[in-house]
Amino acid sequence: MKTFLNILKWVGICFGASLVLSVIYYVVCALIFSTDVEKELMDENRLFRRELPKVEAAATLVEQELDILRMRDENIYREVFKTDLPHLDDMLESRPADDALETADRIERCWRQALDSLMRPAAAVPPMIFPITGLVHTNVGASTGERMNPFYKVKAHHDGIDLVAPEGTVVYATAPGFVTKVQKTEGGKGNMVEITHNGGYVTRYAHLSEIMVKSGIYVSRGRAIGKVGSSGRSFTTHLHYEILYDGEVMDPTHFFFGSLTPEEYLNFLIMSTSSGQSMD
Repeated sequence: MKTFLNILKWVGICFGASLVLSVIYYVVCALIFSTDVEKELMDENRLFRRELPKVEAAATLVEQELDILRMRDENIYREVFKTDLPHLDDMLESRPADDALETADRIERCWRQALDSLMRPAAAVPPMIFPITGLVHTNVGASTGERMNPFYKVKAHHDGIDLVAPEGTVVYATAPGFVTKVQKTEGGKGNMVEITHNGGYVTRYAHLSEIMVKSGIYVSRGRAIGKVGSSGRSFTTHLHYEILYDGEVMDPTHFFFGSLTPEEYLNFLIMSTSSGQSMD
């Protein structure tokens, strides 16, 4: 009986020792040696750690671009529609499900406000078509703001947008109105047509090679009023196009958005704001 117990004791000791050695062996192998799957996972982790700063930088850049676009959209609504941009995030934030109908009503009211501003008899549809047909973002030069003057090589305020086109390209009225000024001169804006529209809008078309209208006449939207040239103090052939509202200079780029896809509109914005030198 005693011999059996001794044998059983040694069996238990050997089993326990084997178990401890197995655990030690597993831990050592796990820490020192890696399987193919573990090696792949570690390689992926190293790759992710290298790429993470780039992703974070890209995300920051996207956030900045979204902030810029949001600011631009707000400017469009204030300048074109004379109302505030509907902020859907603010409307939807922290609202219970039973307020969904109320939220939808608020959104609809915001859109209606913009539409009503265009439908009032006293108001007028802003000048929102291109003054030149076939306009693409590569035809866009500097827009409003401080730009380098091509002649004096100093910063000067630029009141319109430069649109590059071949000489003789037909220029069209961007909204109905009366021709209130026809200017022919060898200096300044050269040959220029000014049209006054309802609602406080005025458009100007400068550096024309030919003027096709007379002062005092009424022109409809899309009426040919002149041809692109380089008259006056112009660095090269182009159309200098201005929009004013109640005497205040507007950025014409914002008025093109109705004729553009979001991608095209973004390209127009980038080109017009990144061009550091005007053409006149």
